[in-house]
Amino acid sequence: MKNIFRTLFIITLFLLYPRQAFAQYPTNTTNPVIWKTAYNEFSSSNFYIQIGEKLFLGSDSVRVSSDPGVDRSTLELIWTEKGIEMRMNFYFEKIGNGMWQMYDLRTYNATGSDWIYYNTNDSNGNQVKSLVGQRDFRDERIFISKDGKAKIFCKDCSITAFISNTPPPSVYGYIIDFRIGLAQNETITISNDPNTGYGVNAVLLDSSGSVVKDQSDFFYTWKPENESILSTTPQSVPYPDGNCAYGVLAPCPKFNVEVKGINPGISKVLLDVTRKSDKTVVASNAFTVRVIEKKSNPSPTPSLVTTDSPIPSRDNVTSQLKELQGEVGRLSETVRQQQTDISLIQKIVQSLQAFLERLFGQSSQR
Repeated sequence: MKNIFRTLFIITLFLLYPRQAFAQYPTNTTNPVIWKTAYNEFSSSNFYIQIGEKLFLGSDSVRVSSDPGVDRSTLELIWTEKGIEMRMNFYFEKIGNGMWQMYDLRTYNATGSDWIYYNTNDSNGNQVKSLVGQRDFRDERIFISKDGKAKIFCKDCSITAFISNTPPPSVYGYIIDFRIGLAQNETITISNDPNTGYGVNAVLLDSSGSVVKDQSDFFYTWKPENESILSTTPQSVPYPDGNCAYGVLAPCPKFNVEVKGINPGISKVLLDVTRKSDKTVVASNAFTVRVIEKKSNPSPTPSLVTTDSPIPSRDNVTSQLKELQGEVGRLSETVRQQQTDISLIQKIVQSLQAFLERLFGQSSQR
């Protein structure tokens, strides 16, 4: 008898215990994405981030960039959704034997103020890795956050790192590889504001695609194709240990250039790498820069400061109404589930009463 009461008591507690309601992505829709730079790429036929009850699709305008390192690189995404700045960063590294792996994955935490860190192995324990320049593909992947409160869902999940986009070697067996870090096919765009600019690194490679470590016999000549549109300032990139970026040995060549806009227009930035010993230009390359007019900042005019709330625009009101409709839908679903739980508990209680009546009725007859 005690076992029966104990079992029914446990079942009742389980049904009464409050359960967290999670947002459910509609099963009859998909959210395909393709985000790529010249170095790394992520694509999925159905993608979303779920943080608690909130879903993020990354379907609005997404800014895509990479830190274009030689042995380590990133794919970095920034967008605004539901009025929140969201970010998602992938981190890749070469691990030897011509392989790469993803060693870090993180998103913003739905408040735009802190990071959520995810396990780099998916929910099935599969690691993300492949040959350099080739993709890692799975039919479906779920990356769970380390605190278990968020997940990234990826259908037909393709992740590629260290894509090679270098031009063919020159007749002297050298390649200039620009490390720009923008989305693929995106042109560098700057204004002619003298306080702004853009920095680009150039990596000198040999015919096998490896960085030329000893560049003591080379010097770099940067120049704008049109000096009325932009200017260039070459500089070296020394490290505290005395060596240079990309593992190049000291003395560091001037393989970094800062580009500044002068007048609106489009111009190329040209680079020649010359061998000092015989004054031979062993490699040449160029990239394009667009310069736009800087935004004018009109002088502020005195105005009466009031405490009235700003009038929302029609787009903002529409967006807020849609979000409220979604919240109402989720609350309705939660209420419906709770009503179902209460109905089930009532049936259990009624069954328990009937059972006790039969049990004690039979006992009294004895």
